[in-house]
Amino acid sequence: MADASNVDGPEGGSSPKDAGPVDRLIGKRVMMRRRERGLSQAALAERLGISFQQLQKYEQGHNRITVSRLAKIASELGVPLGYFLKGAVALTHADLMQKLQDEAAEEFDIYDLLTAFLQIEEDDVRLMIVNLTRAAAGGHTPDRPLD
Repeated sequence: MADASNVDGPEGGSSPKDAGPVDRLIGKRVMMRRRERGLSQAALAERLGISFQQLQKYEQGHNRITVSRLAKIASELGVPLGYFLKGAVALTHADLMQKLQDEAAEEFDIYDLLTAFLQIEEDDVRLMIVNLTRAAAGGHTPDRPLD
């Protein structure tokens, strides 16, 4: 019988309060959007009524963000709630996604590329960009829909 304490299954941590890959992804998206808006952690934290240390824990994926808090963050950052959740449900390659997010946070050009790519809503345009990138890197470019 499955452990009922792990309500998030394989995507969460070892208990309902432990952060997992999806929490880290959401935290990175909070950080990216905050930076896009030109806000410091202290400024956003003040608007949210929390300490900047707490916001830092959210952004680093150390603490989970409640839905009500995430809704307030979305409102303060001028995005719909779904902005932070896009792709999180289909997160099947958590380790790869975490590596990409970590690199994006450290490398400004990767951050810019990832930020711009996430703003593209048309699947055919995303597929063309993925295929172009693979071709430029010398890889195979299968003409298939994005996962």
